[in-house]
Amino acid sequence: MEKRRLIRGLVITLLLSILFYVMNTSHYQGQWEALLWRTLLFAIVFYVLYVLVFSIFSSEERKRQYGTPSIFGVIVGLLIGIWLDMPLVGLLLGLLFALIVGYFIGFNKRRN
Repeated sequence: MEKRRLIRGLVITLLLSILFYVMNTSHYQGQWEALLWRTLLFAIVFYVLYVLVFSIFSSEERKRQYGTPSIFGVIVGLLIGIWLDMPLVGLLLGLLFALIVGYFIGFNKRRN
């Protein structure tokens, strides 16, 4: 992996984590431990997703392979999640569907 991508992800994660902490301090008055753990969890998840997404989309071929299915997967997943009153589950299912479709697109290209 590129060292620059990792450092950029770390800097963005730190800035967003500080913003997340500051924005949520009014909701967690007196419960700073819970807020600190949520901020730490947010930072870890965001950093891992940042590195994974930008690693997947690092080449032009992968952008074509996963880009369009990702957009449609997120949109359809969110619509299904809202319909089921569980938007996060719908989003995760949409992303999983997009990864599977992208894998099959790559598999068919390699096979032909």
